[in-house]
Amino acid sequence: MYDHFTQKEKSDENSVRDRNTINEELNTLLEDLVKLNQEDQRRPIALKIKAKNAGLNRRYAELSKYNNQMINEYPNSTYELTSLYDEIGYQVEILNDFDKANKLLVIMKTAYPDDELTIHARILIGENVELPEQKANKDSQQFTSSEEVPAEYQLYPAYPNPSNPSSTIGFSLPENTHVMITIFNIQGRLVRNLVEDYKEAGKYSVVWDGKNETGSSVSSGLYIYVLRTMNKIIGKKVLMIR
Repeated sequence: MYDHFTQKEKSDENSVRDRNTINEELNTLLEDLVKLNQEDQRRPIALKIKAKNAGLNRRYAELSKYNNQMINEYPNSTYELTSLYDEIGYQVEILNDFDKANKLLVIMKTAYPDDELTIHARILIGENVELPEQKANKDSQQFTSSEEVPAEYQLYPAYPNPSNPSSTIGFSLPENTHVMITIFNIQGRLVRNLVEDYKEAGKYSVVWDGKNETGSSVSSGLYIYVLRTMNKIIGKKVLMIR
């Protein structure tokens, strides 16, 4: 939301403010919201925006500070759950501190034992976990040739998921259209464009080999794959294990 708003403001040809002014105003607004009482619902949203912006700009120490603030101040909430997962990712992928990550995972297992993020955090740390959706993924991956035009846009679960080293991604198009299938990391940065083409209505599949645009293998972690057309945007998650 923060990046969307800043980009919208910066592209406004009628604005008399420069980019630095816009950034300063937005940062001031977020700082004011962060100073609100803990009970104010706007405060954790502001903290989450600041955490995301820090991660996107690779200010990882700042990201960790906001994660821990939400973990400590908003127990038993979505803010705690997502911040625990983000902080585990930071400890594992950036600091390689598995002791700290495991301590955070204990909190997730206790408070949110069956949540999908907890399951993915366990896999990220290296636990041998059977995902409950694996069978569903396998069943949904049966792409058969058919002359019938799909009734709607669909983006199917990646299979296998977790991925090691590759996964197949299926999608359906109910009309002739230009389509993109794109992989992003959890911070929202582009990893790989898998499909960018005009296609007729039908069912398709594409394999992601676990590599980025430069041909290098990506690290373990959670990734987002997105189907984008003129009329539809759908996103799903895939976990990469190395």
